[in-house]
Amino acid sequence: MAKYKDSLNFVDHDFTSITATISGTDKVEGLDSIEVEFDDDENTITDVSDGTGNFNFNPGRKGTIRIGLLEASATSDVLWDLRDANTQFSITINDANVEKFKASGQKCKVMKPPVIVRRKEQEVVVWEFKCIYLEARGGSYKIAAA
Repeated sequence: MAKYKDSLNFVDHDFTSITATISGTDKVEGLDSIEVEFDDDENTITDVSDGTGNFNFNPGRKGTIRIGLLEASATSDVLWDLRDANTQFSITINDANVEKFKASGQKCKVMKPPVIVRRKEQEVVVWEFKCIYLEARGGSYKIAAA
């Protein structure tokens, strides 16, 4: 995990409060990072006859979830099995320390398996899923000075 860059040194964010489950039953083990990204802009501009435009709020619901996890995690086997079977699944991510944070994807499929590397040290691999229905909201969290 990256250190915060500022005039003070901060300790790493406590990532142990974040949990993720796949299809409601398989808890993601060895979770190292998450990314949630919608594919489309929420606001689009429509041109009008006088040369100006109007904003149209039309949030898309499809998007991408990327999770980084330890390659030796049992979750790797679950994800490889889902990929091999070309099966749709759901994923839910929560942070016990951030009430407003939520992220979930429905009708997801593995779009990009991780790069396979074997080394002496444990690797963190990134799995990429595309979801037809994505729901996400960030939330603030506290950081502490070292």
